[in-house]
Amino acid sequence: MSNPFRLGVLGSGKGSNFVAIADACAAGKIPAEIAVVLGDVESAGILSHARERKIPAQFIPPGKFRTKLDEEAEREFVKVLREAKVDLIVLAGFMRVLKGDFLRAFEGRIVNVHPSLLPSFPGLEAWKQALDHGVKVTGCTVHFVDAGVDAGPIIGQQTVSVLDNDTPESLHQRIHAAEHELYPKCVAAIARGQISVVGRKVIWKQKRAIAEIAIDPKRGWVLPGFGSIKPDKFRYQAWVHFEKDETWGKGIGTWTLLVDLPEKPDANKTSVEATVYFLAPDAPQHLLEEGAKFELLHGQNYYTRGVIKRVFEIGK
Repeated sequence: MSNPFRLGVLGSGKGSNFVAIADACAAGKIPAEIAVVLGDVESAGILSHARERKIPAQFIPPGKFRTKLDEEAEREFVKVLREAKVDLIVLAGFMRVLKGDFLRAFEGRIVNVHPSLLPSFPGLEAWKQALDHGVKVTGCTVHFVDAGVDAGPIIGQQTVSVLDNDTPESLHQRIHAAEHELYPKCVAAIARGQISVVGRKVIWKQKRAIAEIAIDPKRGWVLPGFGSIKPDKFRYQAWVHFEKDETWGKGIGTWTLLVDLPEKPDANKTSVEATVYFLAPDAPQHLLEEGAKFELLHGQNYYTRGVIKRVFEIGK
């Protein structure tokens, strides 16, 4: 068995993004383990959350500076992270700017989440900057960390609408919720080897469902319905769709895809797991994400909610 992908998490505060990532690791959504959690504030909630989960957690005094680590602290952080053999460093509310030696030690292996749609509103209290500027849409950004402030290559972004009655607190709360969705997805993609960087551009290596499929016209599809893709092999399959709501589809629209089911769907069941076998030509590739949710249409008035178990890739 190959060695697990190992995360090192750095934080200064409550640790809500750490909790989201730790929960995703525990649920198997991120194929990784958290090797160590380090904090520069002895009372930081992130350290308590880690210890509750039996994850090694350590406070390292940051030194005399307010916004960065001093040389001794930097050396200690690097030493502990190297000893933990981390593959990726995840900044979860770490309030100090990382500098030269630290960045060189883990070049291209540090990620951060920022509460704005970078490059807009870098720096502190980005949600207040967004409100003061009067923008209608803001959000959060996951990016690689380089020598600039919130300036590294962008991995992923998620939008959050700015409401007319928003306060800094209410907007910040919704941005936080978006971070808790986006950050685990980006970390999972890195752990799976689905991310590459060309210059400043981050490329996601998407899985693809089979693009062409031979459907026997005599035993083909009546929408909705079941059928076989080959005359000599019957499989329970069905057309499914993603709904336009926050839980099922996250507002991405309604699309269709063909899934391979472990058994014939039952209208009385509350959930079903499915493997993507064929993606309709008009459906976007990001519907193929493992764990994506859908509704399975298996009768005129009956629906079962489901989740994508795995994607059947070309050539597999």
